[in-house]
Amino acid sequence: MSRRQELIAKANLEFLPLVHEDNILRVRDSTYAKLGVIGKGGSCKVYRALSKKCSVVAIKKVKLAGMDAKAIEGYANEISLLKRLRGNPAIIQMYDSEVDLHRKSIFVVMELGEVDLNHVLQQRALNDTSRSLNMNFIRLTWQQMLSAVHCIHEERIIHSDLKPANFLFVRGALKLIDFGIAKAIANDDTTNIYRENHIGTLNYMSPESILDTGSGEDGARMRIGRPSDVWSLGCILYEMVYGKTPFAKLHFIQKLQAIVNTSHAIHFPEDEEAEAAIDAMKQCLCRNPEERPPIIGKHGLLNEHWFLHSKRRASL
Repeated sequence: MSRRQELIAKANLEFLPLVHEDNILRVRDSTYAKLGVIGKGGSCKVYRALSKKCSVVAIKKVKLAGMDAKAIEGYANEISLLKRLRGNPAIIQMYDSEVDLHRKSIFVVMELGEVDLNHVLQQRALNDTSRSLNMNFIRLTWQQMLSAVHCIHEERIIHSDLKPANFLFVRGALKLIDFGIAKAIANDDTTNIYRENHIGTLNYMSPESILDTGSGEDGARMRIGRPSDVWSLGCILYEMVYGKTPFAKLHFIQKLQAIVNTSHAIHFPEDEEAEAAIDAMKQCLCRNPEERPPIIGKHGLLNEHWFLHSKRRASL
C-alpha cells in the first residue's frame, strides 16, 4: 500500500464514528449523521446534522415520553405553521418532519442558522460602550424583523413569543423561528384571538397578554392580536438601543405590575443618534393596543416611519 493509500485509509477510519449507528438520525426515509448539539432544553435537543447530499441542516428532536398534551400540541402546531409558511424567505424553512410514536419522538428538519439575535446582544453587552449595537446594524435588523413579522400577520398568524432568541441569522439574513405557541386566526376577526393562559417571555409580553379579560369560564382569558406582536418588537428595539429591556431592573411581580400599569412611565434615555429609533419604540410601547402603529399601512413602522425613512421626518 502506497503512502497516499495509507493516509486515505487512516482518514476513513477517523470518520467511522460519524457513521456509527448511534450517531445516525432517521427522519421518514432520510438518513442524517449528527455533527453536534447546538441547543437543548427540557425534552428537546437540536442537532447540527449532515444529510446524504452533504448539506448541513438543523434537526430538532423532541422526546414525547412524560410530555403533557399541551406541550405535544405546541410542537404539532409549530409543524403545521411551518408547512403553511414554506417558501417564505423571512421564515425559517422546514424541510421535513415526522411524529414517530414507536420511538416516542418528534423530528423536525430545518435550515441551519449561524447565530440568533439574543447571542449577538449578549456578546455586544460585554462591551463597555454606551450602546450595545451600531445604529446601522439596528436599523437593518429592525427592518428585517418588521418584514418577517408582517409576513406572518399577512398569513393571519400571531406569533405571541417574539424575542431576540426567536430571530435567527441565516446566511446573513434574519429569519423568524419557533412557532410553538403561535396562533392562526381561524375566522374573519383578524385583530384578536383569545388565550386560555399566560404564555410568552415576560420581558417582551404585552399588557393585554397578561391582563385577564374576565370572559373565561374556568380561568383567565387574554385577548391578543397583531398589536401584541408590535409591543414585543418595541421591547426588542429598546434592548438593541439601550442594551436591556424596558422593565429589566424589576423583579417578576413588579415587572408584571409595571407592564400593565399605565401610571408606570417607561424610561427612554435621550440619545441624539437614536432619536428616530426611540420614537419608533415609544409608539410600539403604548399600553393601549389600539394606539400602536401597524407594521404596514398608514403611519406603518416599515413603510412610513422615519427611522427607516429619514427623508420623511420633516413632513411629520
